[in-house]
Amino acid sequence: MTGKIEGLIERPDNLYKWSILNILILDNSVFDNSSLNSAGVLFSEVGYLLGGVITGKTFLRQVWNPRGKESRSFLFWSLGRVKIYFVH
Repeated sequence: MTGKIEGLIERPDNLYKWSILNILILDNSVFDNSSLNSAGVLFSEVGYLLGGVITGKTFLRQVWNPRGKESRSFLFWSLGRVKIYFVH
């Protein structure tokens, strides 16, 4: 995460995590941390960064799905935990 108020979020895993924590108002217990950490490492290694601005109200899936396609990742829930599958 950015660590700054209104900081720029560029990595897909950070976007997913931020939106789940701040828009869905869920806590860290819903994350499969090994899945998110692995995806974060892979995103950093291959240099996947997001670009764009959300300018109005939208559904999260309308934000997540295109970002997932662009970064070859898929956010999903399994047994009550959020996971990221990254195709590399």
